[in-house]
Amino acid sequence: MIWLILLIHAAIAFAGARSIWKRRKIGNLALFLLLTGFSAYAGAARLADLPFPNLIKGSDIVFQPMGVWIERQLGGPVE
Repeated sequence: MIWLILLIHAAIAFAGARSIWKRRKIGNLALFLLLTGFSAYAGAARLADLPFPNLIKGSDIVFQPMGVWIERQLGGPVE
């Protein structure tokens, strides 16, 4: 099943990349391939129980250390 998902994404990426390449839009091509690759990984990751990044985990990584620093500055509890 994972191979089917990857095959479909590869076919879409190939067809779309050819179309974008003919118009010489290199920036659009890079973005298209990046999004298609991420989509393929997301589809395969859910089926194979691979780690999958999401916005909530990303915001925790960015803002949690900042919150700990603010608590230290204010003299509050730090776990």
